[in-house]
Amino acid sequence: MFLTMCKRLVSVFSISSVLLALTMCQIDEAASRTAVTPALPPSITLPATSELEIWQGSGQTFYLGQAACDDNGPGSASQPFCTFAAAGAALQPGDTLIVQNGVYLEQVVVDGWQGTAVNPITIRGQSRDGVIFDGGCPGFPCGVNDVPGSWDDETGMINVRSGTHLVLRDLTVQNIIAVGVTLSAGQNITMTNVTVKGTGHAGTLVLYTQGATIAANDIGFVQQGWRDENNNVQIGAHESLSLVGVDGFTVRDNHVHDSLKEGIDIKESATNGQATNNLVERTCLVGIYINEVENVTVQDNRVRAAGYFWDGSGEDLCPNQPTFGSLYGNYYGGGIQVAVGDLGDLSTGWLSDLRLYRNMIWDSVGNGLEFWDELEESGTGDGTMTNIQVYNNVFYNTTFAGIRLEDAQNVSVANNILMLNEEAHLTGDMVGSSMLSHNLFFPAEGAAGIQPVTADPHFIDPTEGDFYLQPDSPAIDAGLDVGLLFAGSAPDIGAYEVDTAVYLPLVTTPPAASPTLPLTEVRYWAYQIQDISAAGAVDALASSPYDMLVIEPTRTDWSSDDRYFATKTAVTQLKNSLAADGLHRKLVIAYIDIGEAEDWRWYWDWSTGWDCTGPKPADWPNYILTCDPDGWSGNYPVAYWDAAWRDIIIYGQNTGTHPDRDYVSVIDEAINDGFDGIYLDWVEGYENEVVAQTAQALGLDPALEMIAFIQEMRTYAQARQPGFLIIQQNAAALADGRPQLFNVIDAIAQEGIWFDGDATDDWYDPNGYDWVNDPDLTDYYLFHLEPYLNAGLPGFACEYALNYAPTAYANALAAGYIPYVTRRSLSQLTTTPPALP
Repeated sequence: MFLTMCKRLVSVFSISSVLLALTMCQIDEAASRTAVTPALPPSITLPATSELEIWQGSGQTFYLGQAACDDNGPGSASQPFCTFAAAGAALQPGDTLIVQNGVYLEQVVVDGWQGTAVNPITIRGQSRDGVIFDGGCPGFPCGVNDVPGSWDDETGMINVRSGTHLVLRDLTVQNIIAVGVTLSAGQNITMTNVTVKGTGHAGTLVLYTQGATIAANDIGFVQQGWRDENNNVQIGAHESLSLVGVDGFTVRDNHVHDSLKEGIDIKESATNGQATNNLVERTCLVGIYINEVENVTVQDNRVRAAGYFWDGSGEDLCPNQPTFGSLYGNYYGGGIQVAVGDLGDLSTGWLSDLRLYRNMIWDSVGNGLEFWDELEESGTGDGTMTNIQVYNNVFYNTTFAGIRLEDAQNVSVANNILMLNEEAHLTGDMVGSSMLSHNLFFPAEGAAGIQPVTADPHFIDPTEGDFYLQPDSPAIDAGLDVGLLFAGSAPDIGAYEVDTAVYLPLVTTPPAASPTLPLTEVRYWAYQIQDISAAGAVDALASSPYDMLVIEPTRTDWSSDDRYFATKTAVTQLKNSLAADGLHRKLVIAYIDIGEAEDWRWYWDWSTGWDCTGPKPADWPNYILTCDPDGWSGNYPVAYWDAAWRDIIIYGQNTGTHPDRDYVSVIDEAINDGFDGIYLDWVEGYENEVVAQTAQALGLDPALEMIAFIQEMRTYAQARQPGFLIIQQNAAALADGRPQLFNVIDAIAQEGIWFDGDATDDWYDPNGYDWVNDPDLTDYYLFHLEPYLNAGLPGFACEYALNYAPTAYANALAAGYIPYVTRRSLSQLTTTPPALP
């Protein structure tokens, strides 16, 4: 009961209060125990990172571009600045500089720009894929004489220097001989939603900055080498993502991959920071390298396929970097390496207060976790690594040791799973003097410490990186209380707690025979259409007490490995979880876009990248008409009356998909995956100017064609699955003078009646919530929605608010709507849930 109360507190507190709430819960819970446990080093609570660090202020918006640009002009969308120097002279705290789509070939220097904590200066691309800074490297390793500009180990294509409270976001940097992005000597700098691909040196380098947030970036195919003036191959001094001497940092939600050296490197007296929820994969050396830091937490990261071994035989055993692997000679890498030394004259020889929590390291060539005193090894001195906690990690299938514990003092190793490690699970000269407790070893050879568990942990699918525990796992409730939140009588061993919900109270899983909750009885609903495949996302939805869940049918996304996501399994799990009344099961509804084609979907087998300038590519279907007017990249409004589009959505005929795509139609896939119904986005396609003009030129009424389209969906779906639900999102005016619509849908949902936000993929984007609508717009929505309620249809309101969440809930309930208040990215459960039962 106490744990549930703590989690309820966390669910309603602001982010800046969460750590305090958790600490209070841990202290009170611990006070009720009498059992004696081994002494552990004290945990150090990091200061919470305020969301204000990545807020965009309410100042002016300026533009930088190439077409019709003028550095002496106003910096408007039609007459943008040409250079960053001119833009910098105009920008004030709270202002935003939008870089218009295009390819930019010159190095960028942003020097001394000054924002404030509440009103940072934001530099953002018009779209992540449309704004490209290209360094011109024709192929790696390219030479210094092959590209323009002056370069060294710390020079970036984009260089942000000595600024304060700056945000860099939504752009791509590629083909760079040296570093992609360098952030140096600043204060409170944020880089988010940036792609860095193809560099000779580091991908992103953060140097001696006080306060840095590096979040939700894609950094890959970096450190590929370069050629000096004498055409000799060189390798840069820094890594894929390097933080050097940074005080106060957050590195989260990044994808770091395909690099010659280390993935994430935190080094040279970096202090007071955290690296959380990053995916690091396919690095030829170490996945995460931690060298001479103090007060740092590394948690909830996934490190896959890191490290290689050069055996001197002439065969390069790092498959991703066959050209340069031999430069490292006899060296091996691994998952996580903790070190002192290896920094030349900059070495202090000191590392302390490091926490490694809930990380997953698998398929590493080398050690899963290694400690290394380079000073001792080189004979130049003795370093100190002390006060280190290694809790609740997974080390699976490493070619050397799971943990190689050497050269470090005061190390606590508890609640870890070490499985199928080839050389040893746990080895090293400090094993005998370290605190080892409640770790799981499988196979059992080499088990050590207090109360080890020696059994198969029963992961769901470790070969695919799924390290959740099956219900019969011997690791459940078998761990030591080390101060992390847990459910049950004791913590689970490993990285994941069974049946743990972060945002909402725990809910008991019902039997599969629980009756379905009627749509008319739904009182609480949730809406998530991104990151369903993220670790713990489905569990969090299942553990929540919401009556209805609207989610993305993830495996139909063919832009990534999400195509392999077990959507049907996830839907089954969600349908086997209870609604708020504790008696019925949840309704699970599939989000689909019926008015736009999306270039990441299974049906898209033609080229990509049209920005609606110039003619449409010749291989594109005729039913694609224009680009999304709200700025969503890869979305294209369609002629929804076209037979080929209706085949894709409804009938599954003549879709032209590849033989390896076993899909039929969008509705068929939703039914096959077990969804109870579909949630229709972009019904408002009938209002789009280009769409409407195209329909009218053919003698068609776009509104009537949309209603007929929905009617066809209903007829087809309910013939296959009686009771299949159809929920319309937005476009309430479609019913004006057309009451037949009320007979072809089961409910309506409206976004942003009172509070809205900008289109964004970033959960933390401050533009994604708390926009207060003009009262006239609110009245417009309510006027057009009223006939739906009068017709007896449920009305769902999705409000985008954070600070205004209580007002949003109150307004919606007072007007008769079933509210859900969240953020525009829709990538996780809300942090502001309603007053759930």
